[in-house]
Amino acid sequence: MEHTLPCNLGGPRKPVVILRLRTLHLWAAKSLGDIRIYNYCSLWVDEIGVLIHGLSHASMASEIRDALHVGKIYVLRSFGINSPPNLYRACDFDLSLSISLVTSFQECSLPAENFPVDAYEFLPLAQLFTRTGDHRLLTDVIGRIHSISGVSHKITNNGTYVRQTVVIEDDSCHKATITLWDEFSGILDSVALTQADSL
Repeated sequence: MEHTLPCNLGGPRKPVVILRLRTLHLWAAKSLGDIRIYNYCSLWVDEIGVLIHGLSHASMASEIRDALHVGKIYVLRSFGINSPPNLYRACDFDLSLSISLVTSFQECSLPAENFPVDAYEFLPLAQLFTRTGDHRLLTDVIGRIHSISGVSHKITNNGTYVRQTVVIEDDSCHKATITLWDEFSGILDSVALTQADSL
C-alpha cells in the first residue's frame, strides 16, 4: 500500500494513511524533580529529512518503549494527526502524530541508508535570545565544549536537585551554558572529554 510523506498530511485525506519513518528519539516528558510522566514523546524523520513530533499518553510509556527502537524504520498505521503541542515540541513542523493503543508499528525492511540517521534544527548561539521565555520549541545547538562543571546540589522548597553545567562555544566565539539536571548530571566526564571537539 502506498505510503504518505508527513509534508502531505495536511492535504486531502486518503481513506487509510500510512507513514514510513525512522525513530530518532524517545523520551518521557516530566517536570523537574517529578517522577510522574505526563506525556511520552517521540521524534521521527522521513526519507527526505522532514521531522515530525509524536505524542502518546503517559500510560502508554511502557508499550511504546517495548514496541519501538531508536534508529529503526517503521510503517505506522492508525495514528491521529493533530496540531503540534503548545510546549516543548522537538521540531518546527506544523502537525504532530497522536499515537494511541490502536496505532500499529511494523518494522520496515527498507535499506537504512534511505533515511537520515539523525536530523536537527540548529539555532546559532547568537540567536538563542530569541527563544527566551518561549517554551514552544526545544532547541538544538552545536558547538565545542568549552568547560564542564562538577556535579552540585541545589536545595529548594520542593527538594534537592542535582545539576551540572556545560559551556559550549561555536565558531563565532559565542558561548552558551547548558544545565543538566538530576539523572542527566554527571553523564559528561570533564577528564574523558578533554580531547573532544564538539557536543
